[in-house]
Amino acid sequence: MAISQTTVETWLTLQGRLIAGLRSALVELTDAVATLGGTSARFPNDRIDTSRLLPAVAMARNTLAPVVNGGADVPLRIAYPLRRAGQLLGAIAVEVDAPLARQQAVLQLLEWGEAWLNLILDQQQARPQAADAGWLPDHQLFAQRGSYADFAAAALALLPRQTACSRVALGHVSDAGACLEGLSDNVEMAQKSNRVRALEGLFGETAAAGRSLSWPTSEANDGGGHHRAYAERYRVGGLVSVPWPTHDGATLGLTFEFAEKGAWQAEAARCEQAAQLLFPLMELERELGRGTWSRSASLLREGVGSFGRSMTRVRALAAAAVFAVVLFALLGTGAYRITASAVLEGAIQRAVVAPFDGFIASAEVRAGETVSAGQVMAQLDDKDLLAEQRRLRSSRAEIQKEYRKALAELDHAQARILQAKIAQADARVAHLDDQLARARLTAPLDGMVITGDWTRSLDAPVDRGDVLFEVAPLADYRVVLLVKDSDIALLKPGQPGELRLTGLPGVAIPLIVGEVATLAEPDAEGALFRVEATPQDQGLALRPGMEGIAKVVVGERRRLWIWTHGLTDWLRMQLWRWWP
Repeated sequence: MAISQTTVETWLTLQGRLIAGLRSALVELTDAVATLGGTSARFPNDRIDTSRLLPAVAMARNTLAPVVNGGADVPLRIAYPLRRAGQLLGAIAVEVDAPLARQQAVLQLLEWGEAWLNLILDQQQARPQAADAGWLPDHQLFAQRGSYADFAAAALALLPRQTACSRVALGHVSDAGACLEGLSDNVEMAQKSNRVRALEGLFGETAAAGRSLSWPTSEANDGGGHHRAYAERYRVGGLVSVPWPTHDGATLGLTFEFAEKGAWQAEAARCEQAAQLLFPLMELERELGRGTWSRSASLLREGVGSFGRSMTRVRALAAAAVFAVVLFALLGTGAYRITASAVLEGAIQRAVVAPFDGFIASAEVRAGETVSAGQVMAQLDDKDLLAEQRRLRSSRAEIQKEYRKALAELDHAQARILQAKIAQADARVAHLDDQLARARLTAPLDGMVITGDWTRSLDAPVDRGDVLFEVAPLADYRVVLLVKDSDIALLKPGQPGELRLTGLPGVAIPLIVGEVATLAEPDAEGALFRVEATPQDQGLALRPGMEGIAKVVVGERRRLWIWTHGLTDWLRMQLWRWWP
C-alpha cells in the first residue's frame, strides 16, 4: 500500500502539534510503502536542518526499537520505528526541549501517531474510491488549530468546505445518554431545545446501530426513524451519521447535513473517510486534556471490564478469593502481637570474682559446662601467700619465746608489749589463711557456667574484683525482650506471649510479661527497651544465652490496621517532619 507525500506531511504536522516543546522532526519511509518523492518529511518546514537526526533514524530502522538520547545540556532526541502488521514503514526522529525523564510521554505520543498512520492506510485500503479522491485533513486544519478552543472545534469549522455539506454536528453517547458537543455554523441553541434533542437522537440511533447511517436510505446504509423524522421536520436534503466507539466505552458521532436532496450520495464516502480519520485525533486530544484522576479511573474501569469479559472459571475463583481476602482484612479482627528479639537468661546469675591480686594457676571448667555447688572452678597462684604464712609463723614463734622470758623475769611491761605483738601476728596469719582458702574458686550454686574460660590463659594476671566466671541455675530462667520504642507503650505486666528459640524453632514456649523498663538502651536500630518475661514451661532443654523471637499479645485490632499501621505511622512521622 503506497502512502502519499501529502499524507506523510499531514501526519507529521499532527505529531508536531501534539508534542510540546518540539524543535524539529524528521520522518523517512521505506521505498516499499512510499510513492516517488514521498519518502521523507520535515517539521516545522522543509528548510530546517535535520541532519543530526539522520543517525537516530537509521538506528531505529535497523534495530526496530526506539532510540533515546539526551542529557542535562542537550535536548531530548528520540527515534521511533514505524511498523504496520509486522512490516517496517520507516522511522521518525524528534528533537524536544525536555528532560530525559519525559521520554516515556514522548514515546507514548509517537506510539499513538503510529496507530493513526496505520488507520489512514486501513481506510485507504478499505475504501479505494475515497483514496482515489485523495481526501486527507487539509493543512488548514492544523495551521488554524491555534485559532480554536480545541481540535474538534477546528474540525467542525473546516469540515463543511471539505465535504460540501451544509452543517456538521459533533456529539457523544455514554451511559448518561447522548449529548451534543458542537455545530459547525456556531449557531447557539438552548440545551434542551427540540432541535438539540433531535440531534442527540441521531447520535443515539447511530451508536445503537454501531455503523454509519444515512437518509434517504440506501442498500449500504439504512437510516432509522430518528434520521427520517429529523430530515422531514427540518427539511434536510440528506444526512450521513458516522459513529466512533472510544476506548472508555462511549461513542463519538459526526452528523453531516446536506441541504440538497441527493447531494449526500456523492459525498457519503468522503464524509465517512473524514470522520474516520478525524475521530482518532479528537479522542487523542480529549484523552490528553483529561485530568490525572479521570484518566486513572478510566484505566481502572477498562481493566475491570477487560477482566470481566475474559472471565473464566479459574479467574472467577481467583477474583472471589481476592475479594474474600480484602473483605476479611476490612471486617475481620485478630490478636495484635508485638514482635521483639529475645534472649534467655538465668533468673539469677552469680559471679565468681578474684579475691585478691594474683595469677591464674589452674582452671577446671569453662563457659558452657555445668557445675555443682562447692566444685572447684579455678585456682589462683598461692606460692607467695604460703611463703608469707611461713614467715609470719616463724616470727610469732620468736615473739612467743621473748614473751615467756619476760614472764620469767617478771618484766610485766615487756610481757604486755610482746603479748600485743603475738596477737598482731595471729591476725596476720588468720588473714593469710583466709586468702589461701579463697585462692580456690568454687561454684556458688548448681548451674551452668555462662561466661569465663581461663583454660587457655594460665598464669594470666588478675586484679581483685575481676569477674572470672558467671554461673546461672539450669531450672530457673527469665526472657529478656528488646522492644522498639514505637511498641513499648502497649506492653504491660501480665500480658501473655510466645517465644520461639533459634535452637528450638518448632517449640512455642508460653511466657508472661513481668517487669517493663522505663529507660531505653541505645542501639544501632534505635532505642530499645528491656522487658523481662517469665517462661511458663521450663522443663525443656533450655540453656542461658539462647536467642529467638518473642511475640506478646496486646489486644484485638482490625486486621487491615495490623497489616498497615507500620506504614501509616511512618508516613505520619514523615508528614510531621516536613510540615512547615
